[in-house]
Amino acid sequence: MPQRTNDFQDLVGLIQRTLADQGAIVTESALVSDGADEEREIDILIDTMAGPYRIRIAVEAKDEGRPMDSTKFESIIGKYFGEGGIKVNKVVVVTHRGFYKPVIDRAQLLDVDLFTLSQATQIDWGQFRPPGPCFRSRIAIENIEVQPTVTLSARLSERGRVKCSCGRDYGLLSQFAEYLFWTTAVRANNALLASLDDEVANTSTTKRARVTVTLPHDHTAHVSDEESKIKVDGLTFDIVLSKSETPNSNFIPHVQFRLAPHICRIEAEPPLPISITKEFLRNSRLVCLCCGKDHGSLLEWSHDVMFRRVLPSRPELSTQFEQKMKSEPNGHAELTVHWPLCSRWRIQHGDQKYTADKLLITVHAAVGTGKLECKQFDWTPMDGKSRRISQLEATVAGKRLRLVMPDGLSSKKVALRIDDSPEQKKANKKKRDAALRAAKRRMSKKP
Repeated sequence: MPQRTNDFQDLVGLIQRTLADQGAIVTESALVSDGADEEREIDILIDTMAGPYRIRIAVEAKDEGRPMDSTKFESIIGKYFGEGGIKVNKVVVVTHRGFYKPVIDRAQLLDVDLFTLSQATQIDWGQFRPPGPCFRSRIAIENIEVQPTVTLSARLSERGRVKCSCGRDYGLLSQFAEYLFWTTAVRANNALLASLDDEVANTSTTKRARVTVTLPHDHTAHVSDEESKIKVDGLTFDIVLSKSETPNSNFIPHVQFRLAPHICRIEAEPPLPISITKEFLRNSRLVCLCCGKDHGSLLEWSHDVMFRRVLPSRPELSTQFEQKMKSEPNGHAELTVHWPLCSRWRIQHGDQKYTADKLLITVHAAVGTGKLECKQFDWTPMDGKSRRISQLEATVAGKRLRLVMPDGLSSKKVALRIDDSPEQKKANKKKRDAALRAAKRRMSKKP
């Protein structure tokens, strides 16, 4: 499948998943036949059933810098309505800047739906905040102190990250203070903060309250950087309320993400003469030469070894694994186990059989906390009756999380996508290129 063209198409695809009928199949960058033994690409293809009939809807997402003109629109029309065009039941076009009037008139004649997806400028963060008073004031946190009282270096105050014994990474000290404010301090000081908020709103003065928030007794946190590590039982900080013309929006929630342990890599010793790809792991079999018994695919057998034999019988490995995740800046950790293979076993893939003395099975997991960002978009059809669509996005532990809600928190359907962040994709590419170069060197040394 070809790579998605841009983030705009990606966003439109997520929105279509939330708006499509129940049971509809939404495929992005879909390759379909045009009836002449040639495959053509549709940005987003929606397959749905209406009674006994199959309905196919093609969505073209065009991120243009200006409204779509007739030339661009006619090229889309030719793709579907011209001789040899792709056969679909409905064509939908979504742009970033809208459409010129001749395009709108032409689309009405052809029954093509036009939508404009434009980013909204005002975002109400209040709909995503934890329960608590709806502040009319602007909120700021100042003069953060660690409990028990200790003097932090400027480096530790600005760059140190707060991590809990449960494995949660709260981010920087300022982010940890924000988290404690919204989850604990607001509820514990509800009456006081509500009174100060009313006073600020009525008098336009600035008010300040100093609070102390402690962690639950069964949690232990530390703030640390490359040079030092200090225990944190709680925080004391000033809550500053000042006059604001708009609802407070300077506090950004955070999201915690945990990637469960899974097998990410399997290598053989001595190395096999072919690359061990995902397809190879799924389809190759471990077969006994004596009795012909099939022990399952290479991936299935390795999964059984790691999660039913090694980790349950050696809890110290699991402990080391968790500690490594907590100590790594990006929250990632890998654990490699060397497992011998029976001398009578062969790795069979198709008609080929390969010999290996042992397997190197690597398990990967990740945990982390990231800033949750909100973007809101106006989804406007030709009739002008727009709706506000919210997208929440966070980059955590090398993963990019995107959640689309077409009707805010009341949405009956939401779409969630988790994939590698752009930085992680670059790192993965470097690893693949290095592995490929190493494999080529091994092959060139063989007689």
